[in-house]
Amino acid sequence: MTMQLGLTRTELREEVGRFLGYGRDYFLYNQSEKDDVNAWIRRGLRQFYSPPPVPGGVKSHEWNFLKPSATIATVVDQVAYALPATTGSLIGDLEFSTEQGKPAVQVLNAQRFEVVKSTNPTRKGRPSYAAVRPATGSDITPDVPFSWTMDLWPTPDAVYTLKYNYAAIQQDGYDAGTITVTADQNCTIANGAWPSWVTKGSVITINGVEYKVGSRDSTQSVVIVLCGGPTVAAGTSFLVQSDELPGGTQHAETILASCLAICEAYGETASSRFRELFVERLSASIAIDSQGVTAQNLGQNLDHSDNPSSFNRFADFDVTVYGNPPGTIS
Repeated sequence: MTMQLGLTRTELREEVGRFLGYGRDYFLYNQSEKDDVNAWIRRGLRQFYSPPPVPGGVKSHEWNFLKPSATIATVVDQVAYALPATTGSLIGDLEFSTEQGKPAVQVLNAQRFEVVKSTNPTRKGRPSYAAVRPATGSDITPDVPFSWTMDLWPTPDAVYTLKYNYAAIQQDGYDAGTITVTADQNCTIANGAWPSWVTKGSVITINGVEYKVGSRDSTQSVVIVLCGGPTVAAGTSFLVQSDELPGGTQHAETILASCLAICEAYGETASSRFRELFVERLSASIAIDSQGVTAQNLGQNLDHSDNPSSFNRFADFDVTVYGNPPGTIS
């Protein structure tokens, strides 16, 4: 058997709570202490996912593990398409993933897109250009703080599958639903459509009260045992946060150092120990992240700049120097 070394939310709460002097058991904290721990964790995560420039750098690093790819299927006569809520920006152009030899769909800024589209606004066919715009509407919710739509031109005349890469905005993952209570014991036994990542130690919020998952049935994955709060009624809504944090084993210590650096900044004793550790770990994480996408072979050199004739063309010529004896500089 193996044990994965990636940082979990449960472990992060324990480390931050211990640093703040609250102890390691999150469920023994009062509500104010829980608010402190969760606030510092969220700030630490934001600092890691959108890091400051390292010393000597001029811009923030963009994590390659937060640059996923996705596909979107066009609809006949539909111009606008909603992008995933985690989309920060598109990277490069869009490709026809199920067809070969087709020109990519070029991404333009909104102004240039409108100029191109004005040549024939009602034209239909295979899309050639795209533009990303902020989504319109007033429904701004915590889980989707901002969203984007993508316009295509010409208007699709068929179903095309487009592949694109994008910079992801990291959000605090959660899931929601309702539960059905099957029995009332010392702990509440409940079932529901629980996400696969809900395991022992996960935290589920019901009616504003946080419950700890005591166990999960391995054969009946819908059944879990909730501990740490009052009895709940059937049909009660729940909210559960993911215990897994993007970044995995490679960046676990950097995420922890980021959260502890935030805590340290608000401590009563002036110290920069964890701030310095975060900078050190951030540099290491950036190096690891960059190595993962570095090409080992840059391809064939077709401009012949490495031929012998290129760097030996001046090998045989005479130079005459006037005015100074050898070994002197004027």
